[in-house]
Amino acid sequence: MRKLKKNTGVRITKLRFVEAEEMRKQKLEELQSLDRAHREYSNMKMRMEADIKDLLLKMEATKRNLSL
Repeated sequence: MRKLKKNTGVRITKLRFVEAEEMRKQKLEELQSLDRAHREYSNMKMRMEADIKDLLLKMEATKRNLSL
């Protein structure tokens, strides 16, 4: 009886360890996905800011050319 309880306890502990490891892997994947999305967002934001700056410069140049 005592050995049975011990074996059951060991199995439960192993099961919890496997579950914890699976949860850790899942959370790591989620973190990596969020990190990737954040990097993509930052890159897109920088590209858009550069495009806006370029457009503003072109608008200024056009405005100067039209006023001549």
